[in-house]
Amino acid sequence: MWIKGGPTSYSVAKKNKWVTEACALMTSPKVAMGHWTLDTLKSDAQKYLTKVEWKKSSASAYATATQRGLVVECCAHMGELKKPTGYWTKARCIESARQFSTIQSWAMGDPPAYDAAKRGAWMADVSLHMVRIFSHGEHSIYTFLLKHDIEFDYQKRFDGLKNKTYLPFDFFLPTYNLVIEYHGRQHFETSKSSMFRKDLAAMQRRDALKKAFAEKSGFSYLQIDTQKIDEIEGAVTARMREIAQARDVPLLLRRRDLTADEQKKLAHLGVWTKEAVLADARRFKTQAEWKASSSVALQIAYKNGWVSEAVAHMTKTQKPKGYWTKDRVLEDAKNYTSKVQWVHANASAYQTAVAKGWVTEVTAHMIRPKYNPHPKGYWTKERVLEDAKNYATPKNWREANRLAYRHAIEEGWFLEAIAHMKAQDLTSEPDADAPPADWRMRLA
Repeated sequence: MWIKGGPTSYSVAKKNKWVTEACALMTSPKVAMGHWTLDTLKSDAQKYLTKVEWKKSSASAYATATQRGLVVECCAHMGELKKPTGYWTKARCIESARQFSTIQSWAMGDPPAYDAAKRGAWMADVSLHMVRIFSHGEHSIYTFLLKHDIEFDYQKRFDGLKNKTYLPFDFFLPTYNLVIEYHGRQHFETSKSSMFRKDLAAMQRRDALKKAFAEKSGFSYLQIDTQKIDEIEGAVTARMREIAQARDVPLLLRRRDLTADEQKKLAHLGVWTKEAVLADARRFKTQAEWKASSSVALQIAYKNGWVSEAVAHMTKTQKPKGYWTKDRVLEDAKNYTSKVQWVHANASAYQTAVAKGWVTEVTAHMIRPKYNPHPKGYWTKERVLEDAKNYATPKNWREANRLAYRHAIEEGWFLEAIAHMKAQDLTSEPDADAPPADWRMRLA
């Protein structure tokens, strides 16, 4: 029942070896020895229309029938699910695809047709009528609420729920004081192949903030992680019914057809058109600000070649090659009182100083960090190299002793210090501890 009702959470539990603990209070579906006779097998098989359905729903009976060679006899009433070779022509794939509004719902609703279209490279043609969406779940919820005339706000933000920027809930139903969050796979596991991959820990932290805010503010909170449309709609209906019963008010759900305007709105839900990308870009003054916002729009702009047009109005902050001479670096450094302050304000000048070996000279006027427990001049080359021997990777070293690590970079001892270590990513953001750009290649 868990696998059918919550496949995503089950797969995460299985991956992390939590299944035994999670299922401790569940009843066992195993039947007594000798239960499966020919009569009981036939009786059980009668409940299902296909072999696949029987196998998924009653694995014990199907396995017993297979072992005893009784599958054909037990499944005599069933229709043949597998199509003959060559059945799925392009025309038949198009006919099947027309029954679905999104590629994801088609893949779940008619896998053989979907797979045949992928093999035949017909996807572009057979899915022309489909909606291109980032979130199948959000699209399903949005459609359900529209069709049943339920008042809602999409991507609703509240004062007080902020993490750098205000965090939105996917849906807010004011009549029921209910917030709904749809969590796809990216909320539970990482995917290196995804163009929109995000930091899993940061995403889960934001999810936790939203849930805590909802509970603190007195909202009913519903999290949905299933992919099947009927299960998504069932979860929303069940929670609304639960709230209605608690308030002793009737729940009236009347399904209707969508208007042409509503269908058009749904067709563009979550889609980053060129106009939407350009509009997002206009919110920022520089490309660095746009990038720092972690906006998906920038990734879409890169993918579609719209970056030049999107940043045309922005102030260009990148200096021409050779701009940062020693005099200019020294002059720029005088504007700051600490290295951290300098690198956050002008990473380009700082990185040039690191590459040229000017850091000690140009930062002589800066205030040393208060947390430095050692006197000036303590971190000699010998001490830095000796300290580095205690760590297996550059990242371990950086996290444990930032000062020694930083001295190695600024004084040009970095490659020698990490010669015994395993190569590992350090950081994707420029900061005061940025190693040489080609350190991995030079180490090799």
